[in-house]
Amino acid sequence: MKNCIIYSDFDGTITKYDAFDKIIQEVYSYATYKKLERLSVENKLSAEIYLEMFNGIKYDITPVANDVDETFKDFYDWIQTNHIEFYIVSAGFKTIIQHVLPYVDPSIIYSNDFTYNEDQTWKVKFYDTLPIRKTEIIEQHQKPNYTSIYIGDGLSDFKVIGKVDYLFCKKDSMLHKKCVLEYHPHFVFTNFKDLQEQFYHLDFFT
Repeated sequence: MKNCIIYSDFDGTITKYDAFDKIIQEVYSYATYKKLERLSVENKLSAEIYLEMFNGIKYDITPVANDVDETFKDFYDWIQTNHIEFYIVSAGFKTIIQHVLPYVDPSIIYSNDFTYNEDQTWKVKFYDTLPIRKTEIIEQHQKPNYTSIYIGDGLSDFKVIGKVDYLFCKKDSMLHKKCVLEYHPHFVFTNFKDLQEQFYHLDFFT
């Protein structure tokens, strides 16, 4: 197996649904969610302002664990067995990721986060002084003669286009549609079992 580094988004990629979308619709409204989606697509909504909307909310993250792709656990076990370098790079919150994926090594998770105030409302924490920049995490882990692979689905993954050797898009996702519309090279997957099978059939991974 050739040297490679795999990066994966979390919301909508490892999970079946985007937790942010669900939370906004339930805490605010569907209309608010659609408005924010439109502003994000038009690059009129900064990550800082978007994340700060989650300050002061109350939301039970327990049911979110039910949204995970059931095939991801086997994929992660395969990653570990084969000693493949793997990172989860998310614009979401580490607390939610660790809740959904308790078996994943926390050191490989790069994301924003939140803590709880005394009244159990959320207090948002940026990855650094700013919300996470996925391309910066990828650049930090680059190695000579290593193949880079990114797995994603949404708006937060758009800037990764052209920054890795191989891009895998969740079928019919916003990332997939953007790649098709703008003719960016990409592969399509439906779940992590499908993804793993494709890895075995691609010559860069043999």
